[in-house]
Amino acid sequence: MTLRALLHALLVIGALVSGGCSNDVALYRKACEGGDARGCSHLGGKYLIGDGVPRDPGQAAALYRIACDGGDMEGCSHLGSMYDAGSGVPQDSGQAIAHYQKACDGREALGCFNLGRMYMLGNGVPRDSGQAVAHYQKACDGGNMLGCSNLAGMYMLGDGVPRDPSQAVALARKACDGGDALSCFNLGVTYAKGAGVSQDNAEAFKYYKKACDLKEQRGCDNYVALKANRR
Repeated sequence: MTLRALLHALLVIGALVSGGCSNDVALYRKACEGGDARGCSHLGGKYLIGDGVPRDPGQAAALYRIACDGGDMEGCSHLGSMYDAGSGVPQDSGQAIAHYQKACDGREALGCFNLGRMYMLGNGVPRDSGQAVAHYQKACDGGNMLGCSNLAGMYMLGDGVPRDPSQAVALARKACDGGDALSCFNLGVTYAKGAGVSQDNAEAFKYYKKACDLKEQRGCDNYVALKANRR
C-alpha cells in the first residue's frame, strides 16, 4: 500500500468512526450551522466518504477547517490528513504538520500519531527519531493504538530511544489488546523467535490467532505453519 493510499484509508476510517449514521446528516448540518464545531467535523466526515451526501472532499476539507477554527481538535487532525494526502486541498506537508501540531497540542491522540509519523519519515520536516518517539508516546498515552505499535518498533530497534525489547513487548501487548492486528502479529513473531523474550510457542500461537481474528492474514498463515511444524 502506498503512503497516499494509507493516508486515504486513515481518513476514511476516521470519518467512519466520527460520522455516525447516514440519517444524521441533517442533525450535523443543523449543529454546524448553529456554531457547533464538532457537528461541522462530523458533517465533514459525511462528505469525505459520501454517506448521505454526494462525496465531496473539497467540502469535507472546508468543514474540517470550520471545525478546527472553532476549537474541535479532531477537525484539525482530519484537516491535517487532507493536506497530507492532497485530498480536497493541494498537498502541503507544511500545512499538514501545522494542523497535526495544533491537534496534538489540544490532546487529540491521532494528531500526535500523525505528527510522529511525519518526523519518523522526514516528511515535511527533517527526520528526527527523538521527536517521533515523543509524539508516538503522547499518542499512545492518549489511547491511539497505532502510536503504541509504532513506539514498540522504535524501542525494539533502538531508534530514538535506547533499545529495550521488554518495553517494546509491553507496548506491543498494549496495542494488541487495543485491537491493533499488526502488533498481535509482531508479538507472535517475537515469541516464536525468542527475540527479546523467552521463546514460547504457546504465546506465539495465542498472538498469531489473535492477529488472524483481527484479519491479519500473516497471523493466520503463521498460525497454520507453526501448528504444522509441531506435528
